[in-house]
Amino acid sequence: MPEIPPSLPPSPDNLDAEELLHLALRASEADDTAGALSFLKQALLQQPADARLHYLMGIQHAHLGMYDRAVREIEHAVKLDTTLHTAHFQLGLLHMTSGRMTEASRAWQPLGELAENDALRLFKSALEHLALDEFDLFYESIRRGIQANVANAALNGDMERLMQQVKSARDVAASTSTSSAGEPTPHPASPSGRHVLLNAYRKE
Repeated sequence: MPEIPPSLPPSPDNLDAEELLHLALRASEADDTAGALSFLKQALLQQPADARLHYLMGIQHAHLGMYDRAVREIEHAVKLDTTLHTAHFQLGLLHMTSGRMTEASRAWQPLGELAENDALRLFKSALEHLALDEFDLFYESIRRGIQANVANAALNGDMERLMQQVKSARDVAASTSTSSAGEPTPHPASPSGRHVLLNAYRKE
């Protein structure tokens, strides 16, 4: 009986857009940004109006530090699908960590129409409180959001890290103010944390 040769892995040219999307997600989870971008570009050739593909492309560009390109991709995604709420949230976050709070609030506006106990609405409120130095309200909203978010554990992890960053920055500010009064102190919402929260694409 002739020996059957082993099957070769499928070429991206032989895969449909949905298969390529899942391969991109797998690559992203493995921190293979180049692989994820390659799969996404192949998928976009087949489905150029798929908002999910543009959103995930934006996330990959953000991981690379290409924030302007990330903003453009995610803005395009939410124009294609206004119900892609996670994309609205991440777009606002990118604006906020670049010091564009007016644009962040505009990007988050659709999240204000979600249910009062919706996790993304609560996380959005937490970040708006943070921008105003309303730290008690920030902690309250972000904890409520984590409790409400049962579908996206990775996003909860990001928000918990953000709470820790804010606490650490406030501790540094407090200790610095006692030793060098009058000198500027770091703000918890500074762009140094711009890479935070860019995990966890999930279908909504």
